[in-house]
Amino acid sequence: MSEDIKENWAPLNVFFEKLKKLIPPQESKIKILQDAIKDSTGIVLQKEKIKIKNKFVYLEISAVQKNEILLRKERVLSVLQEKFPKLEIIDIR
Repeated sequence: MSEDIKENWAPLNVFFEKLKKLIPPQESKIKILQDAIKDSTGIVLQKEKIKIKNKFVYLEISAVQKNEILLRKERVLSVLQEKFPKLEIIDIR
């Protein structure tokens, strides 16, 4: 009898294991942004240095890094729009 119960609950266990591995939406946005900045500028940012509020990205980094990213802002935004159109980031500050 207990084997039948285990077999019936197996799909739920698989579901809960997948649920545990999901990345929260804010973290996934930051990861996508990190990848776009790295692809466009070669700069690797720590996730703690990136804040997303509404549709704006705020970078808490050195002035040199920020200037380098802002010089290529259009490229970063176009990479984001191309790969992830639902992300809806309109500006980097």
